[in-house]
Amino acid sequence: MDTNSTALADGASERDPHAPRGPMTLTIDMAALRRLSMKEIRDFRSVMHTLSDVLCGLNCQPRFTEGDLYNEAGEILDTIIDFINGYEQAAVNVARAATPASNREIEWRAWTVIGFEADMADELAPLAVSVTEALRDMQAHVREERRVA
Repeated sequence: MDTNSTALADGASERDPHAPRGPMTLTIDMAALRRLSMKEIRDFRSVMHTLSDVLCGLNCQPRFTEGDLYNEAGEILDTIIDFINGYEQAAVNVARAATPASNREIEWRAWTVIGFEADMADELAPLAVSVTEALRDMQAHVREERRVA
C-alpha cells in the first residue's frame, strides 16, 4: 500500500485527499549516487551539507521549539535534516569505496572525504591523516601512470 493511502475496511485503499501528488516517502538512491562522477559526488555532498546547516539553523528558531525541545513542526524538520544528513553520508561512503581512474577524480574524491571529515572533526590529527592518505593515493596513481607509459 502506498504510504499516502489509507486502508479501508474492505482492504481497498483511498488516497489521502490532502496528500500531494507523487510519492510520500523518499529513499536514498545508492545506485544513482554510484553513477555520479567524483566531481558530481563532491558537489552533491557540498549541497547536502549546506542544506543541513541552513535547516539546522532554522530549526533552532523559537517557532520550532518549546523550551529545550522541538515542537511538532520542529520534529518534522528534524526528520528532514536526518534524511539530508544520511544522503550526505551515503555520498561520502560511495566516494570512499570508489576507485577513481584519473588524478582529477582522485582529487575530487579527496575533497569529498576530507571536506566531510573536516566538517565533523573535533581534532586536527585525524584530518591530517586523511589528507596524507589522499596525497599518497595521488602519488601512487602518478607512479602507476609513469610505470605503464
